[in-house]
Amino acid sequence: MDSFAIYFQEGFFHITDLKGIDHILFIAAACLTLNINDLKKIIFTVTSFTIGHSLSLVLSIYDLIFISSKIIEWLIPITIMLAIPLGSSTKNYAENSLLKKTVIIGLFGIVHGVGFSNYLKAMMGIEENILLPLFAFNIGLEIGQLIIVAFVLFLNFTVIRIFKTNQHNWVLFGGGIIFGLACRMCIERWPF
Repeated sequence: MDSFAIYFQEGFFHITDLKGIDHILFIAAACLTLNINDLKKIIFTVTSFTIGHSLSLVLSIYDLIFISSKIIEWLIPITIMLAIPLGSSTKNYAENSLLKKTVIIGLFGIVHGVGFSNYLKAMMGIEENILLPLFAFNIGLEIGQLIIVAFVLFLNFTVIRIFKTNQHNWVLFGGGIIFGLACRMCIERWPF
């Protein structure tokens, strides 16, 4: 298998692996109210997370950033809890609100990326050129996220349109489940 395929696969499985459900929960939290008509919001949300994630990977690979893995692993569920209000708003976004949400999601992507950087550094070893492996990894990550978003959109559509559930109630229910799981992770990962 060539290098591109290996890193692409690693990025894809990094985001979709049920053992690392924190990324899935984060994306679900950020997309709680979205539907297929929200293509611009979906692209901004997913891509900003990937950009933040890849920025932290680059900074970590070049040893420009280091944060204790215990603290990062604890911060990741906090980003999930904080993403719930971002994904729960049913108001129409003005351009500046979408920009703010995009920046915040990108910052949360940095936290998630730092959590994965040590593994990726070990995997890359002494690769001279990190651009191709990082590009392949991020393409896999982006495609994995889009699959998660597609599942969330399908779930939102099914619950709200087919089963005629009130959107507000669905967001409260879904957000509550995500919040509860993130709280549990936060307690389990307490670093101090």
